[in-house]
Amino acid sequence: MLAPAAVAITAGLLAHQLVFIHGEWHLKAPTVVVVHLLSGSLLYANHLFGHESDRASLSQTIYLATCYLSALFTSIAVYRLIFHRLKHFPGPRLAAVSKLWHVWECRDSRGHLILQAWHEKYGEFVRTGPAEITIFHPEAYEAMDGPDNRNTRSDWYDLLYPRISSIFTRDRELHHERRKMWEQALSRKVALEQSRPVLINDLMYFFAFDSMGDFAFSEDFGMMKNKRWHSSIAMLRSALTLLGPFSPAIWIPRLGFAFIPSLWKVRHWFHMLEFCDQCMARRMEKTPSDRDIASWFIEDHVRHGSDPTRARWLSGDTATLVVAGRSV
Repeated sequence: MLAPAAVAITAGLLAHQLVFIHGEWHLKAPTVVVVHLLSGSLLYANHLFGHESDRASLSQTIYLATCYLSALFTSIAVYRLIFHRLKHFPGPRLAAVSKLWHVWECRDSRGHLILQAWHEKYGEFVRTGPAEITIFHPEAYEAMDGPDNRNTRSDWYDLLYPRISSIFTRDRELHHERRKMWEQALSRKVALEQSRPVLINDLMYFFAFDSMGDFAFSEDFGMMKNKRWHSSIAMLRSALTLLGPFSPAIWIPRLGFAFIPSLWKVRHWFHMLEFCDQCMARRMEKTPSDRDIASWFIEDHVRHGSDPTRARWLSGDTATLVVAGRSV
């Protein structure tokens, strides 16, 4: 029993030191889980075919899996606490070990209050994750998001992947290319040509989504008229509540998208994306008299119809447009 256990422990240590310590893994989280489950199943089958009883095979598999996972997570924790290059930055110790601690602290969707408390306790530079520093300093905006910055966006912007959007992309060139279209669609010149200013005293959700449907897709959702929530818009609001507690660790919703697409708010998330695609599909079937925002995206999609990635661009920008409409 000791020899297999030693192999399992060694495998756990090597898995971290040779594999998981390198690169980003948030998009590969479902694959990692599947590979480990398959490996466990093969290990169980190997013991079973070795003429061991079901109970003995299961017990041996669980024991070796425990050895492997214990070594893997111990190696990860030790590295992040003692050897990581961010080890000297102040912050919650558990946050340095895993973003799951940050997720737990944000379970009531009040992450901004958590960060404020950490800022008051630890100062302007706080380690809020294993490989994450949160900066509470006014000059950070210019350094991190100014015209001369060369920073790469965080993994949070892979939320819509494989859909692609000018907002939800980490590629600088793709962002600049797609941004030009948004600037054209939302330019002052187009606004003056196509509509008149409307004075709004009270910003309400019904008005916001009805307005979004009008200027984005030339479609009336009818919520102001019916005085009730459109069913798909209600699901959209429910789906977006996922971002409250899980924004600190985007791999968690990615796992939900992969393994429980029909459960809880994850189901609403996919209904939301389907609704967004349906809005664009209905818009592509008609030609309104006035240009709307979707017309710019449709023209680009038709012009590059032979490029298979353009469908993902169209879907991603549509989702961004609908979600942005909630704040109109």
